[in-house]
Amino acid sequence: MLLNRNFTTNLHNYGFRSNQEYMRKVKKNLLLIGGTGRNVGKTTLANEIIKKFSPQQRIIGLKVSTFRKNENQFHGDHQMPSETGFLITKEDLRLKHKDTATMVLAGAERAYYVQTTGDVIMKAYREFEKTENKEGLPLICESRGLISYIKPGLFLMIVDQENMKDDSIKYIKYADRILYYKNGDLSNLMDLINDLSITNEGWALKSQK
Repeated sequence: MLLNRNFTTNLHNYGFRSNQEYMRKVKKNLLLIGGTGRNVGKTTLANEIIKKFSPQQRIIGLKVSTFRKNENQFHGDHQMPSETGFLITKEDLRLKHKDTATMVLAGAERAYYVQTTGDVIMKAYREFEKTENKEGLPLICESRGLISYIKPGLFLMIVDQENMKDDSIKYIKYADRILYYKNGDLSNLMDLINDLSITNEGWALKSQK
């Protein structure tokens, strides 16, 4: 499936500043999943990956929500970050329908929800690493905002052309693989799952080795 002409027009005009791109931190143990909007299958994809790899590999699930003005429709009704600008919550399975709860139920050793404002997202991630992932275990994380600051092992982007935030297009150039969401389905989901690998060097696509 190809992006329509309007979607791809002036794609390069949406790139990040070059100095920011050069400063991105390499985190090969991190697999990032981003999407063009809410309810486009990010958690479904995360859980399928967890199911595939958790029987032989300890995995942590993570969801990072960045709060900005006028984006309540994308994030839903969540508690806003504390005075520090971010809040890290470990999943306790009290509400089994939550995204991070389904990650644990899918096989993640544990899962966390990070709420943050956009200007401290990297500070929040560093704090998460320092306090909750000292072992450096493989991570599967729902977040597109982190791609501005981190070069992960893989960045998977889900596109729903009927459900797009205004700035969605600028993230596509970072994607290692794009999936398309339409009518409740993700394109080529199992083909992607079977193409994934995790080693001591981090996440990778077999087809790109």
